[in-house]
Amino acid sequence: MSSIPDNIYTINNLGTSFWEEDGSIEFGGTRYTFNDLAEDNPQKLRELALEQFEKLTKEPSQPASNFKENYKILTNLNNVILQLTDRKVIQTGVILTKSKYESTENRNEIIHFLETDINESNVHEKLKLALKLHNPLFCKKCLDLISKAEGVSLSWEVDKPLEITIEGEDVDIDKINAYLEPLLKLAKEKELEFGFHLNPPNSIDMQKLIDFVGTYEEQIYTLDLRNIGHNLDNDSAKTLIKKCPNINHLFIKSNKIKDEALQALSNCTQLQTLEISRCYDLSELPSLDKLVELTNLEISWCENLNELPSFDKLVALTNLVISGCEKLNKLPSFDKLVALTNLEILWCGKLSELPSFDQLVALTNLVISRCNKLNKLPSLDKLVKLTILRI
Repeated sequence: MSSIPDNIYTINNLGTSFWEEDGSIEFGGTRYTFNDLAEDNPQKLRELALEQFEKLTKEPSQPASNFKENYKILTNLNNVILQLTDRKVIQTGVILTKSKYESTENRNEIIHFLETDINESNVHEKLKLALKLHNPLFCKKCLDLISKAEGVSLSWEVDKPLEITIEGEDVDIDKINAYLEPLLKLAKEKELEFGFHLNPPNSIDMQKLIDFVGTYEEQIYTLDLRNIGHNLDNDSAKTLIKKCPNINHLFIKSNKIKDEALQALSNCTQLQTLEISRCYDLSELPSLDKLVELTNLEISWCENLNELPSFDKLVALTNLVISGCEKLNKLPSFDKLVALTNLEILWCGKLSELPSFDQLVALTNLVISRCNKLNKLPSLDKLVKLTILRI
């Protein structure tokens, strides 16, 4: 049996030593030798460390019953495994390498984090350390405090971007910029990935909104412009859409925009949701061929829209709603919409016929209403999954 290095940590915090004189250590009721651990699968070591932590948290009668003390115990346990394996070990959401953990400064930072309260004056510094440790529990505590800003809410999950939602009547872009500056500085330093969901109020200054979107253009995930329709003119809409190349969800409602305002849609290749409503001056939409990830398309009350582009590239589309488009007299082919589950066609008074439904093999819900010039429907024989039909 191999001897234990002189600088190995012993763990006495539970009142019993994990290390024995014969050079073995106990994890979860099983005893391992130095060689067992050194050659073991790293996933096994992670599980063992997690198991120890769970045991501590479930047995409050143990001397180390609070999280702070548990963390110290797991710090030592992690250090032991790292000394033996020189591999990454994960426990309590912390990922540390041997070289990083051997830094006294880093260990002191961890203990300092645990022993001081999080408040508005230190929350961003605390978040930076929490991100450094990859610790979701600490991150959540910090983000919960930051999200108290008016009109801002934060959502974060491990291994996913931080999602920042800005909405509400009291949104002040200047205040939000100042409040989020330390957080976004972390993001720009590549410490944190983030994205915005924007739903600005009707009182917002349009130029400030354009400037904000321009600053974080690659991080705009959702842009909901329905509340600012009365201020959204052709140039503003065109600029905002152009500045959001990575957008996932776009909602537009304005009686001031024309066809050219939507030309930039072809650059929004990650778009999943597109809703266009009450754009009375629209006569046609641009090509949708590059929107291959689009799953939800709703076009409503665009009264002068007389033509729709091809749907042939929208193979991921699951929801299609066309309503209140009084000048539409025909629809493009549905033949490529094999993923479509919901189709609604409403209040399209000039539609005299519909394209074939034969390829809509996934369709479960079909609603056709107030299309007074329709003389007949296509065959429904191939709609084998149809469960709801309203005509």
